[in-house]
Amino acid sequence: MSVAERTDADGPVAEPVRAPPQLDTFLGMRITPLTQRRIDTFKMNRRGVWSLWIFGVMFVLSLFAEILANDRPLIVNFDGDIMFPFLVEYPETRFGGFFETPAEYRDPYVADLIEEKGWILWPLIPFSFDTINYNLDVPVPSPPSTENWVGTDDQGRDVVARLLYGFRISVLFGFTLTIFGSVVGVIVGASQGFWGGWYDLLFQRFMEIWGSVPTLFLIIIMASIFTPNFWSLMFILLLFSWMGLVDLVRAEFYRARNFDYVRAARALGVNNTTIMFKHILNLIFIKNTLKLFNYFICSYKSLIKIFMFSWFISLHILFNRIPYSPYIITKSMPVSLIWTITVNCTNRYKFTFCK
Repeated sequence: MSVAERTDADGPVAEPVRAPPQLDTFLGMRITPLTQRRIDTFKMNRRGVWSLWIFGVMFVLSLFAEILANDRPLIVNFDGDIMFPFLVEYPETRFGGFFETPAEYRDPYVADLIEEKGWILWPLIPFSFDTINYNLDVPVPSPPSTENWVGTDDQGRDVVARLLYGFRISVLFGFTLTIFGSVVGVIVGASQGFWGGWYDLLFQRFMEIWGSVPTLFLIIIMASIFTPNFWSLMFILLLFSWMGLVDLVRAEFYRARNFDYVRAARALGVNNTTIMFKHILNLIFIKNTLKLFNYFICSYKSLIKIFMFSWFISLHILFNRIPYSPYIITKSMPVSLIWTITVNCTNRYKFTFCK
C-alpha cells in the first residue's frame, strides 16, 4: 500500500522526504535563476568564452610586464651575491665599474664585468617600453628578428615590449575610469533621487545640456591646453563618463525614499547622509547587483576608446611607413589581434547580459 492510499486508521501517515532545493552559485556567490540562465547563454557562445579567456590571460601577463620585458636583468649573481636589478638599482661601481650612476646592463662593458665573476638571467624580452636598441644592423624601423620579434618602431624601440606595457596601462585606465565614473554617478543619482524637487529638475536639465556637448572635440581642445598624462586624461574623460549610472540610482532612490524603514530612520534622528549611503544604497546594491554588473560591463566604453585611439595611431604609423618598410604591416597585426579580442569579448558580454 502506498503512502497516498493509507488512512488515519492505518496509523500516522509518513511525509515523504524532500531534497533541499539546489541553489545556483557563481564564483561562490548565490545567484538568481535568471542570472544563471544568462551565464549559461553566455557559455554557449564559444567564441565569446574563448575571447574572455584570452583577454584575461593577456591582462594577467601584462601585470607582470616588468618581469617579461625589461632592460634590466631579473637576477644577477656577482661574486657570490644574488641581486635583483629589476627591483633595485645598483651603481656601476658595484660590479667594478667607474661610474656611480645606475648600471647599464645592456652595455657590453658592464655585462663582461658581471660575467667574469658570475652570471646574468635576462627576461624573456630584454627590452623595456622605452629601451632603444643601438645594436641594429638595419635602419629603423627594423624588420622582425630573433632579438626583436616583430621589429622596432621608428625610434628603435621594441614593438612587443611597447605592446605589453601599453596593453596594461590601457586596461587599467579603462577599469579605473569606469570605477571613478560609477562612484560619481552613484553620488549624483542618489542625491537627485533623495532630495528631488528643484534640485533634481535643475540637475536633469544640466545633464541634458552637458550630454549634448561634442565630447571628442572638447577632449581634443582640453588635451591641447593641458599636458596629456594618465591622470589629466582620466580627469578629462571622467567629465563625461559619469552620467550612465545616474538614471538607475536616481529611480531607485525615488522609490526607496518613502519606504517605512526610511521614515522610521528619519523619525529616530538619523542624518540624511547615513540614510542615503548606509540604508538605501545598501538595499539598492543587494536588489540590483545584476543591473550594476551589467552597467559596469556594458559601459566599459572607456577601454574601447583607448584601444581605438591606439589603433588609429598604429594606422597612422602604418600608412606613413609603408613606402619605406612594407614589413611594418606585421607590426600592426598584434595591435589588431588585441583590438579584435577586446571588442569581441566586451561585446559578447554586453549582448548576453544586457538582454
